Amino acid sequence: MIEINNKVKKRIRTALIIFAIWLIAVLVMLFNIAVFNRDGYIEKGDNIAVRQFFIHPQRGAILDCNYVPLAWSVVYYDLAADAHIAEQPEMLAQVIGKLGPILPGVSTAFVNDEAKNGKFTVFSDLNPEQAEKLAREILPEFSVLSIVPRVERAVYDNPGVRNFIGTVENKENCLAGVSGAEDTYEKTLSGVATIYEIMVDKHGREIMDSYRELQPGVAGADVILPISINDIIAADSGRATQ
Repeated sequence: MIEINNKVKKRIRTALIIFAIWLIAVLVMLFNIAVFNRDGYIEKGDNIAVRQFFIHPQRGAILDCNYVPLAWSVVYYDLAADAHIAEQPEMLAQVIGKLGPILPGVSTAFVNDEAKNGKFTVFSDLNPEQAEKLAREILPEFSVLSIVPRVERAVYDNPGVRNFIGTVENKENCLAGVSGAEDTYEKTLSGVATIYEIMVDKHGREIMDSYRELQPGVAGADVILPISINDIIAADSGRATQ
């Protein structure tokens, strides 16, 4: 009887030792997560659940001393499709069939283009009526489609003015001066982007209640030049005759 009790005690003692070792290992792991690797795990969690976005401000216009517009931004709206639609011919045919009555001439030719930012441009320069019909009738049915803005810089139609104004670079609808007056007055024209973060669910849908603005945006300011358009054209003509 005594021998049986000793065996039971041994087994209990062994089980308690194993349990104690396991408990210590768990506590060490939790301590490691909570203290040493806390920031890393928080960052990983944020990368999964929180997204940061930029809203680029409207670029300011350039005017001559008489307030004649020489350069200004124009927003166009395009219909875009997620790039993976190219791998789904049945859906592609269905989408084109639905778009036909609203967008005359639309075809599947866009799948031969290079996708940018994971999207194809299906149709460019939507007019307000087309955009309204697409938003009401087509986009709710096909989540692969979206209407995206496209910003371009318009310049007064004269070679001398275009030379003086210079060029801009467009990166994801953020215009930045590269040469000429666009570059000279870049800081004034560009403004400050709005930066915000928002949580998304496991399907990538934004949770609007979680919106938090990190940096308020400031629109680009207009630049009024100290010279007139005639001065610019005359100066360019003078250079051409030299």
